[in-house]
Amino acid sequence: MRRKAVRKETAGVSLFPFLAVLICTMGALIVLLVLVVQQARVQASTVEAPAPEEIAEQQSDEAERLRKLKEARADHEWRREVLTGVREERAAELVNKRNELSYLEQNIRDLEAKWQLLKTQAEELERLSDAKNADQAGLQQRLAAMQAEAERSKRDLDAARETLANRPPAFAIIPYAGPNGTKRRPIYLECTSDAVIFQPEGVRLEAKDFAGPLTPGNPLDAALRATREYWSRLAVAGQDASPYPLLVVRPDGVMAYSKARTAMQGWDDEFGYELVDDDTNLTFPPADPGLAEILNKAIVDARQRQQALIAAMPREYKSRGGLVATSSGGFAPVGGFSRGGGANGFGGDGDASSGFGGRSRGVPGGRGGAGGDTTIGDFDSGPGGTGQSRRGGASDRSTGDGTGTGSGSQSGSGTSGNSANRGGPSANNNGSGNPNPNGTRGGNAGSQNGTPGAGGQPGGGSAGSSGAAGGRPGMGGPGGASSSGNGSGNPAALADTRGENWGLPNAAPGLTAVTRPLNVTVLPDRIALMPGPAERWRPIVMPINGPLHDSIDPFVTEVWKQIKNWGIAVPGGYWKPVLTVDVGPGGEARYAELRALLENSGLDVQRKGN
Repeated sequence: MRRKAVRKETAGVSLFPFLAVLICTMGALIVLLVLVVQQARVQASTVEAPAPEEIAEQQSDEAERLRKLKEARADHEWRREVLTGVREERAAELVNKRNELSYLEQNIRDLEAKWQLLKTQAEELERLSDAKNADQAGLQQRLAAMQAEAERSKRDLDAARETLANRPPAFAIIPYAGPNGTKRRPIYLECTSDAVIFQPEGVRLEAKDFAGPLTPGNPLDAALRATREYWSRLAVAGQDASPYPLLVVRPDGVMAYSKARTAMQGWDDEFGYELVDDDTNLTFPPADPGLAEILNKAIVDARQRQQALIAAMPREYKSRGGLVATSSGGFAPVGGFSRGGGANGFGGDGDASSGFGGRSRGVPGGRGGAGGDTTIGDFDSGPGGTGQSRRGGASDRSTGDGTGTGSGSQSGSGTSGNSANRGGPSANNNGSGNPNPNGTRGGNAGSQNGTPGAGGQPGGGSAGSSGAAGGRPGMGGPGGASSSGNGSGNPAALADTRGENWGLPNAAPGLTAVTRPLNVTVLPDRIALMPGPAERWRPIVMPINGPLHDSIDPFVTEVWKQIKNWGIAVPGGYWKPVLTVDVGPGGEARYAELRALLENSGLDVQRKGN
């Protein structure tokens, strides 16, 4: 039987009091934390919120400050752009001035060195002259020469300095770097009174180069193509653009510009022009001798082709008319190029002036034949130029009605031109007319039938004719027959000789015409361009001495300047001015002349108030 084991009781430490204290402490801390959080929420809810007005004011101040900062930034950006452009211009100008100054300083140094050398030689000669009495006279003469040379060198130096100080400014035509600018290289064509000049090579196209058919391949067109091909081979014009012709038009080169436009048929959509005064000195790039040689060869070949074309089809080009060079350096129409008639018809008007490519023409009053006289004018005479007269054909006739008396003379009606043109042998002169000192010379087979006047012979008739196209004061023809014009009609339209739309330099097929009024005031002795209500330029007044025909080119040049000042019309368009004419006292005749001259020119003429 097993004995029951007795367990000994061991003494131990009880942990209950410590855990109880810890738990109680943590519970108390949690309660305190909850109370603190609750109190913080209460305090946070009691903080005063800002008023809406203060918030709005703060936002307004912030927006105003932001706006001012943006304005300041835009202003600084604009100033930066302006200063950048000015800096580039000043830098380029500084480079040019520095080059000029270097050249002049080098020239001055050379002259000073030469002067010092001469001065040293003179001093040496003067020193040696004391030792060589035998050669004193020769040495003194040489010394005087050296001194004179030194004085001349000094004067040259002073003249060079004065020239540098008083040298007039020179200008260069450079591409516009704006939004509508171009990077294409221009082919400079200077239109003057007697030639179209390729600059800076100086190759000239005289009036005779525009005498033949102006079809593709004419001298100007061939020279332009040769220039483009030459530059393309040398990669001068750039890889992304080809050169374009730029016409530099002088005031007396309007007719040369017109002929150049006609000859540039293949360049209608890629050319430019610039109007330049006579006093403006233009600086072009250095000339290229190789290009000049190519241009001369291309022009010679084109002339030969023109001659061959005319020789192959003489009847066609003879009927169309042509031009022939004159001894004065200009050229004149040949072979029926002009149209007679109108000099002695009733109400007819003759104009015997001829310009660059112009032709003599009278406005028919009665019936005008096709054999009227022409004149030989200079290259630049243009409208109103005077020239030499040339006899018309043998069948020059025009018939008109008139009545009048005269001292052994009678006439129809006509307007005197700028040269005397004699009718052909068969020009009849039958009729009665009032004597007028501004007549033209009639034929030698005319008969006189009129009522008696001062020293005249009685008679009566019904028809007068003359083949002249304008003339000087009336001169009696052989056989006692003469005719005198009576300016009762208007001059011929310049579009008959220059072509339609000659007054719109920017007009081209496919472009849109944008009309804009231009105020004009016409008086008997002057014509003026007047600014509009919103324009601030001064009136441009041009005096009229004689027929308006003589002053129309300066007037059109001023109109072109106004068109240029208007800027760009629209993309793919050009300005078409409408001349709104205010006719002053006694200006009716001038207004009629203006309308007649500018008919079909592209410049619309409207009377103010109509």
